[in-house]
Amino acid sequence: MNERSPFAASRPATMLSSSAVPPVSPREHVERIRRQRYFIGREERNPLAEDMHQAVNYLSQELYSKDVHFLMELIQVSCYS
Repeated sequence: MNERSPFAASRPATMLSSSAVPPVSPREHVERIRRQRYFIGREERNPLAEDMHQAVNYLSQELYSKDVHFLMELIQVSCYS
């Protein structure tokens, strides 16, 4: 009886069999992640890009909406130096 690990399905093909897929260089691996996960270097746009853009805009506008917040942060950071 051939027992498979319950985690075998979640492993990349390169871990399951050394003859299935030749190993890729670290650079190729990173480039693949950039293209597949973050849409970097692809023609289509990441579906979450607009949400991230709006979140960053909101945080940047609200974080230091008053000058006193900026000054308090500046003083606090200077105390650590």
